[in-house]
Amino acid sequence: VGTSLEVRPPACTGSSMGIIQVDSIAGGTGPFLFAINNNSFGTSDRFEGLMPGSYNLRMEDASGCTWEETVVVPEQEDISVDLGPDLEIKFGEEVLLEAITNANNIAEVIWTPALGDTLDNPLQQLIIPSFSTKYAVTVIDDQGCQASDEIIILVLERKRYCAPTVFYPNGNGVNDTYALYGGSEVQQIRTFQIFDRWGNMVFAREKFQPND
Repeated sequence: VGTSLEVRPPACTGSSMGIIQVDSIAGGTGPFLFAINNNSFGTSDRFEGLMPGSYNLRMEDASGCTWEETVVVPEQEDISVDLGPDLEIKFGEEVLLEAITNANNIAEVIWTPALGDTLDNPLQQLIIPSFSTKYAVTVIDDQGCQASDEIIILVLERKRYCAPTVFYPNGNGVNDTYALYGGSEVQQIRTFQIFDRWGNMVFAREKFQPND
């Protein structure tokens, strides 16, 4: 006696959606009864809701003859998604986030937070973060299986500047002047004020260039 079987793994890892289907039987006398493991015989030749693993498929024909065979429901491959390693960027830099996944027939892609520009490829996000942020993506396929990943974008100092803490305006020619130093990111200093130890403002200047 021989059987032709269709075996389907669960659509998602860890789910009980496996199937064993008896398509045809060569030999024996019908009608046939079917059972798996130690369950009672029945007329259904289809078994659903199975976890991955090994099953003992038993069959009985109209003459009371029985036979059995071992059927393995395989484990479905996990779907995965990867955003890559965490990144450090300078303030104002643009970053293209790309979710690399092995999922087929993607039904939905969810980005959190959804702050980037919408691109033709839903697996990509174009962002210009103004502060350090954790981004997450979840990919869902047409079977409802999903995978998620996270990435931290660490934004370095918002502006590159240096403000000296001490100067000595005593006329000796050494460290007599004070300036605020800035990189190319600093376009203008809006307000600069100096106070004495008693809280009195002794100097003020507005809207000037750094390094002046």
